[in-house]
Amino acid sequence: MGTTFTFSPEEFDGVVREWEDLEDDIAAARTQFEGLGKLAHQRPADDIPSRTFMGQAQTAISNAEVSNMAVAEYVRYVIDKLNETKGSYVRTDTGNAEAITVSI
Repeated sequence: MGTTFTFSPEEFDGVVREWEDLEDDIAAARTQFEGLGKLAHQRPADDIPSRTFMGQAQTAISNAEVSNMAVAEYVRYVIDKLNETKGSYVRTDTGNAEAITVSI
């Protein structure tokens, strides 16, 4: 990772809210995979093209689920890091700093 961001105290809470909104969006997308997974097991016909297509669809849905979980883990990591930074800022520099710096 190794990226550093600097925020004014006023914008910091808004940044955290944006990441939390993103986490909610990712969770909402995850619920769609369950329905897609069920659909991908219902072949329109029992022939080779249908089996091939549905097998590829199942693989694509599975890969999308794995990707979604990886992004969700990263977003949670960032939120935790932001909250950790905010907690240490509040304890040590309440009202005394012009910027909050977060390293992710």
